[in-house]
Amino acid sequence: MPSGFDVRRRWPCRRLLDRAWLVVFMLASASLKATPEVEKVVSLVAQFEVRARPSGTLEHWYLYRSTDVVHVLAPAHEDIWRRNSAGQISLERVFPAEAASVFYTPGELEARGVHPDWLAVAGLWDPREAPSAARESDGTDGWRWRSPGLEVHWSDTLALPRQLIRHARSPAGSSVHWRLIAHHTERPSTWPAPAAPVEVRVDASDLGDRMDDPFARAAEALEARSGWQRPHGH
Repeated sequence: MPSGFDVRRRWPCRRLLDRAWLVVFMLASASLKATPEVEKVVSLVAQFEVRARPSGTLEHWYLYRSTDVVHVLAPAHEDIWRRNSAGQISLERVFPAEAASVFYTPGELEARGVHPDWLAVAGLWDPREAPSAARESDGTDGWRWRSPGLEVHWSDTLALPRQLIRHARSPAGSSVHWRLIAHHTERPSTWPAPAAPVEVRVDASDLGDRMDDPFARAAEALEARSGWQRPHGH
């Protein structure tokens, strides 16, 4: 495990976490229609270095992926995306420090304007966003693509970005850089384990009744920073 990293720790630099999580939200909410062939992704575990520019602030994030479950471990919380047999996607957002989680049914995600696409969830980016004619081969198993505000180096074998750079509109010159630094078929013992079952599990529909709890306020703040809509009646 990287020196000083603790999945339960609250990192002092919220700005990087906010932007990096916004990248995940934006990429996992693609509206493109997936085909059964393109949705076949290999099970793996991956470690990403996430760095803010120009500050240089650095974090390590982890992705643990199987056929129908994807864990994304950030320093302060973990997202667990699940796909059922009907293809519906739910989310459990876990706050290990508080031994609590918030569960979003497919309906609760829909109420918040979130329409997750499994290919984008599993790969942290949807390669269908890049027109085939605009892709530049890297000479191995992938390609590069650039658009205003986004640069991607994609691996077809891993169905993951080897590098992803998201340029922010403000402040000028700022960006978040994702870099794949390791991947394996099984989680190394030195990597953080997925969150254990928590003591408190709250349905997202009841989140407004738990605002006295720090995890509920953190969950609501993440929703707001990610641009989620406020569901009617909440």
